[in-house]
Amino acid sequence: MTDQKPNSAEETENTESNYIPSESVINELGKNFIDEIKEYNPKQPQIIDKSDEWYFKDFEYVTNSHLKLIREGGPERLKAKQLGLLKEKNTEAYEFGGAFHCMILEPELFESRYHVFDDETICISIGGAKPRGTNKYKEWYQEQLVAASGKIMIDKEDFEKCMAMAEKVMSIPECYEMIRLCKFEKIVTREINGVKVKIKLDGTNFNDFFLDVKTTKDPVSEYAFRYTFKKMGYHRQMSLYSKVAQLKSVWMLVVEKNYPYSVGLFEIDEATLALGWQEVFPDLMTYKKYFIDDKKLLDKPQFTMGVI
Repeated sequence: MTDQKPNSAEETENTESNYIPSESVINELGKNFIDEIKEYNPKQPQIIDKSDEWYFKDFEYVTNSHLKLIREGGPERLKAKQLGLLKEKNTEAYEFGGAFHCMILEPELFESRYHVFDDETICISIGGAKPRGTNKYKEWYQEQLVAASGKIMIDKEDFEKCMAMAEKVMSIPECYEMIRLCKFEKIVTREINGVKVKIKLDGTNFNDFFLDVKTTKDPVSEYAFRYTFKKMGYHRQMSLYSKVAQLKSVWMLVVEKNYPYSVGLFEIDEATLALGWQEVFPDLMTYKKYFIDDKKLLDKPQFTMGVI
């Protein structure tokens, strides 16, 4: 992740500690990753023409989200996901992010995918502190679902916010030009060490780069995003995407979900990708061990033993 030049050694230390822990070093695995991406030659990737529903429900190919589940809770947690036993987290944020992706990358498809509803009048009519919790509101909402005819529901406030965010991004020449060069929402696959991996690229120019779009509740500055970048494990995600897509130019477009909808466009440097690969590769090998090499291992009780 590229830096502005710090003013002092102290500033360098403080900036880096907000992103990658000081004890992190590029090991042999990371060095090999850097050597590999330096030799990447643009070529036609393995693209699967499938729906979003297939992408999120299929378990033949492993995704970054699957590997994140293994990192957070071990192989048993991914198995629970496969069995449909895990509760989905933060669905509203995910749906908003999906709507914004569509608005900015494929605006011509928005109307066919989303149904915009306005509940201001019904909420005023019902009154009270929590009108959306009443039976009258729920009945009204069911009528809206019928009117949506299978489209994804999005309320007027979120729709207008998506519009404002998209307009802000597209008013910035650097962002507009990068998006203009992209093909969107492509599912790419690659086998890595015997594991079938799939990724979904928000935007890509297969001869040059790929672009990942994120929304955040926080203001977008380089300093602030470094913390979010590490906390959310984006270095692992971007390294996996680079490996599968075989593209070394990796960019993230980050947009604040609150006014003034600040925007950041960040290039991820090779050292950051290498550190991400050092972390994600062991998760990939854990997946291989439990879900490919010996599935019977999942029948044994899993537990954690260590010193805190």
